[in-house]
Amino acid sequence: MHRGGTRSTSMTNELSAAARSGLAEILRCDRESDMARVRGLKEDGCEAIDTLHAQLLDLMRTREPRRKLDDAQAEQAVAAFLAERGSAYGAWVHYPWSRRLVRVLEEAEFVSLRTDRNRHKITAAEQARLWSKKIGVVGLSVGQSVALTLASERNCGELRLADFDTVELSNLNRLRCGVHELGLPKTVVAARQIAEMDPYLKVVCFDRGYAAADAEAFLHGLDAVVDECDSLDVKLQLREAARSRGIPVLMNTSDRGMTDIERFDLEPDRPLFHGRLGAVAPASLAGLSTEEKIPVVLDIIGLETSSLRLRASMLEIEQSIKTWPQLASDVALGGAVITDVVRRLMLGEPVRSGRYYFDLSEVGKDASAPASVPAQAPVADAPHRSRACARARDGDVRDRIVADASLAPSAGNAQPWEWIKTQGGLLLRHRRSAGRSMLYHEDRAAMVGLGATLESALLSARHHAHDAEVQWRWRGDDIAFVALAAASGEASDALYPQLFRRRSVRARPSEAAPIAQTALDALDAQARRFPGVETRFLTDRKAIGALAELVGAAERLRILDPESHADMVNEIAWSNAEHRRDGEGIPMQALSLSAAEVAGLKVLADARVVARLADWRLGGGLGKLAHDLVASSSAMGLIWSPGDSCADYLRGGRALQRVWLEAANWDIGLCPVTSLCYLLRALRRGGPMTAAQTETLSALEQGFRELLSLPQDRGDIALFRLLPAAGELDRPRATHRRDAFS
Repeated sequence: MHRGGTRSTSMTNELSAAARSGLAEILRCDRESDMARVRGLKEDGCEAIDTLHAQLLDLMRTREPRRKLDDAQAEQAVAAFLAERGSAYGAWVHYPWSRRLVRVLEEAEFVSLRTDRNRHKITAAEQARLWSKKIGVVGLSVGQSVALTLASERNCGELRLADFDTVELSNLNRLRCGVHELGLPKTVVAARQIAEMDPYLKVVCFDRGYAAADAEAFLHGLDAVVDECDSLDVKLQLREAARSRGIPVLMNTSDRGMTDIERFDLEPDRPLFHGRLGAVAPASLAGLSTEEKIPVVLDIIGLETSSLRLRASMLEIEQSIKTWPQLASDVALGGAVITDVVRRLMLGEPVRSGRYYFDLSEVGKDASAPASVPAQAPVADAPHRSRACARARDGDVRDRIVADASLAPSAGNAQPWEWIKTQGGLLLRHRRSAGRSMLYHEDRAAMVGLGATLESALLSARHHAHDAEVQWRWRGDDIAFVALAAASGEASDALYPQLFRRRSVRARPSEAAPIAQTALDALDAQARRFPGVETRFLTDRKAIGALAELVGAAERLRILDPESHADMVNEIAWSNAEHRRDGEGIPMQALSLSAAEVAGLKVLADARVVARLADWRLGGGLGKLAHDLVASSSAMGLIWSPGDSCADYLRGGRALQRVWLEAANWDIGLCPVTSLCYLLRALRRGGPMTAAQTETLSALEQGFRELLSLPQDRGDIALFRLLPAAGELDRPRATHRRDAFS
């Protein structure tokens, strides 16, 4: 009796028993003890399947293809074979999991016949060489396809399978197994299928995956290892161990057929993952959540070369899907590609390290269709950027005033202003931007920025001992003329020093600290300096949570809208060099994002990804950042006006700047959260939008009005968050400014 080709190394006795159910029992027909075992199994009810004679006929015909044996000649050849080998030829294979006994050829003839159709794509000499090879496979999703294809071609004589997981129903979209195998170790399922295909092929199962305790047993003597596991730390540990032993590592990602080859047998100093991860310790990757894995996975597979559908799906992880999607077609392709590479590698053919693609989506594709691989983010057309940050010129107070005025806030840090030095003062003009979405409807967002820069200029003028008189123009893009005259005596405003501390605070503390009512009263007093400007504040946690839901829903709507998405992409300075050069936009480091969130934002920059989410009616997680920003706030504030004219919004912008500076004076951080306000205004004013957008925004408008006790006719100038942030305000400013002079 021979226990087939499968054995198991297991972590527990219970798991070992389960793994042993994957062993095939080979019982030789020429051994009486084995035949007694066969008779006992038959009596015990095992199904006996005896096709040995048909196998022998097939064997005879393949041995003499030139003769084209007819039935009689084939029967004569079988009789001659059995006369030579004896009537007790063959073996019975007992498959205990299916209670079957199957009679097969003995090993040499079985292997020869089973691989006969490989010839001469694989010659007999090459096949014999392959049978001496040992291949390890870690991870049995894509890895199962690899293992079964390797076994089917018999490109090795021993397979070592490592996976700690069991089969779940959600695996069956890509794993070749049945519902009766749910709950079984994946190693057992793969070993059973290999045993049913080829009971003589040796399979060793490592039921706890690639574990430190079994590393030596798993890797010793391997000729190649295939990495298809999900654990990032294990991927790194496996490569380090393989490199130290000179074992080549192969990997397929089941996306665009991407295949990595790392020839550590030829390149002992080759950096892991082609150097894409840098010097990362495996321990730092252990225990990461699915969300935390995203930036590391993107570093490994490359954001710019992953498929559009995969990138769109990444944004839905832990929203509408639990983890990475995989398709059976991609997994099957991965099994085929890896098997082909293993065969050529084992036969000593030239196989170079590197990354290779076998993109099925390109098959039959219209040559005029756009490429499936995107350019790196951002993909939206960037508007023309202005010159570098404003610098005060020596000797002219107007230069110093404009330098201070340029520190004012504006939507997307677009700085919609130009200052022109004229006789006796400064002219403020509206510098129009490329913004064209609902958020920029009728220039109201720009008016807020213009009001903020105007108020900053007035603060600066007083600080520099000048009286300033505002003379409104409202002609074309001319907004106001600020007449300047030297003042007698000191007239500086106490808020002036806060111009240099003011910044958007986007920290998201796990627990929000309260803000004193006296501080909120001080902010309200600053806003009410301007006739017609009103405020609302929320401090109740339940109310803030309800507002967070509204803001998150609005942000999702904003991102899914093509024009609003393009504006969002253009507002972000995607590199420090870009931001320093242009002095506009919001730099990435100012957004206070985790590595996973940065990765998600880069994925989101591709308009095609967003369009795909819109087509799928998904994107539930797109508003999460905005939601969390509000939900983690100590208080929320709204500056609003009963009027809705450009003058109302400009006045509101002046109020916003003073409120912001007063908040800084109290060591309170402020950050605008304005998408909801301007989307609701576009709804009220009949801005361009789809029926679905109208329906969603109508519900948000009702909830917003009820939550903040607002009238229907109004102008929502600025919604903002507040939280204690003394340390944040004294850090170096992350955003730069362009030259504000025309």
